[in-house]
Amino acid sequence: MKLTELKNRFSRQIKAGFNQAKISKQRCAVVGVGGLGTIVSEKLAMLGVKELILIDMDMVDKSNLNRQFFYEKDLGRYKVDATKEKLEQFNSNVWITKQPKPVQDVESALKPATIIFDCLDNIETRQWLNKYCVKNKKVLVHGGCSDVIGEIQIYIPGKTSCLECLPYPEDPNENRSCADFDAAICTTNGIVANKQIDMFIDWLHNKIKFNWISYSRNNGMRYRNMKINTGCKICHG
Repeated sequence: MKLTELKNRFSRQIKAGFNQAKISKQRCAVVGVGGLGTIVSEKLAMLGVKELILIDMDMVDKSNLNRQFFYEKDLGRYKVDATKEKLEQFNSNVWITKQPKPVQDVESALKPATIIFDCLDNIETRQWLNKYCVKNKKVLVHGGCSDVIGEIQIYIPGKTSCLECLPYPEDPNENRSCADFDAAICTTNGIVANKQIDMFIDWLHNKIKFNWISYSRNNGMRYRNMKINTGCKICHG
């Protein structure tokens, strides 16, 4: 994109103090293209990142339509295919690749990413992704939600706690996904996904004040700085 076109398209966020030159160099992997990932990838395309790497093995199901960025005509399609098609209409300058496979099977697709977004719906895969980011020194922005609660966390190698520095609220051996929960609503997904984008923008501009946020519809937002657990077997093992 030419400099003049770039300034015209992103003039409003440039006025807000965003460093468009830095944004336009980011290669972002979105792992999990569902309730969180469709919103996260949409916002990244709007922001004008350089590349999006979409990873999700699932197909669009009717139960997704209450909170995910799909149309009825997308039913039965791979989520990454439907999402790529829509994002290219938002911003044709973003290079988009897609992997309709489990992330563990396409590890090499993560290599070019400057930042990775965890938009997953099960703990086992999330633990794998956390280990990958620790091992490969990749920045990870985690988002998770169920019903009217959610959490957001950023892992910056060597600076902040990884996802396993904190105890999980449930047994990872149960290997549950979002389909095992009774409630999933668009408002919670939207809030959590947009806070993931806020984390990304703050990280990019060296303005991270808190590395962990929790959300509850009844109690609002809580912001904390979670300390690195020196006993963590993943980032200090």
